[in-house]
Amino acid sequence: MDYTLHHAATGNACGVGAVLIMFNLISVGRLLEQGQEIVNILLGGWLILSPYALDFASQREPTVNVMVVGATVICLAVWQMIDAVRIGKE
Repeated sequence: MDYTLHHAATGNACGVGAVLIMFNLISVGRLLEQGQEIVNILLGGWLILSPYALDFASQREPTVNVMVVGATVICLAVWQMIDAVRIGKE
């Protein structure tokens, strides 16, 4: 995906990916009961903004990739929050 041309894009993708995996494995194990959706929304927001903050927005493939992944992470977190509210009302 052309990440080798920009080290900040590579480090960002690998670092945020590792944090997302680790954090969600912790939440799956129910070691953390609240707040995982908020953290996921913040990480997704960072992914969307990171091409501009880390100055790799001119590279199309990495920029599109992190924006799509960020939007997906945010959508899934919001979906999980809505589902939790709906289950809580039953």
